[in-house]
Amino acid sequence: MHPFRAALISAALLSLCCKHRMDYSSIAEVACCELNDRQAALQQRIRPYRHFDWSQSTEHLVFSSPGLPTLIADVQFVGDLSSKSKTWLWAWANPTVDEPLKAASRRVLQYGRDNGLTRLTTPKWVATEGDAWDATAIAVKVLGAEAAYRTKYSGGLVFMVLDNLHSAPQGYVIDHSGDER
Repeated sequence: MHPFRAALISAALLSLCCKHRMDYSSIAEVACCELNDRQAALQQRIRPYRHFDWSQSTEHLVFSSPGLPTLIADVQFVGDLSSKSKTWLWAWANPTVDEPLKAASRRVLQYGRDNGLTRLTTPKWVATEGDAWDATAIAVKVLGAEAAYRTKYSGGLVFMVLDNLHSAPQGYVIDHSGDER
């Protein structure tokens, strides 16, 4: 979708939202359209990179590849989708997620409370991967984030929002154990 058209649709729906409370599905639909454009831009930027490293200590996702400048993105967790129980768990409700990494998800929780959106205020619910992307798209929209990222872990899929994607400073070194130096 053309960015101008997406912006017009988004503005019109947000205007409706102010007059009439929108339901979760309508908000998710708008958010997913916007996320598609953001994800396309992200894919263009990271396509040449072969590796990504997660540094929990600095809350960054690092994209690297020999001969290319390293890209760094600020990360906040949105939630995870369990492959075993087929449930979504918001980061704000997950005791295994470090507090600094779930701060943004608490803003999504508050948005859900303010707008009566039970999917955003229910800690855990049965979900598909599509549902997880809907929740993540809403988080990107609420937070004004740059893009989203999904990765696998032993129990399923983790969804994150990315912001402030930038080239690493000169002399930046990656320790592939997961910590940056």
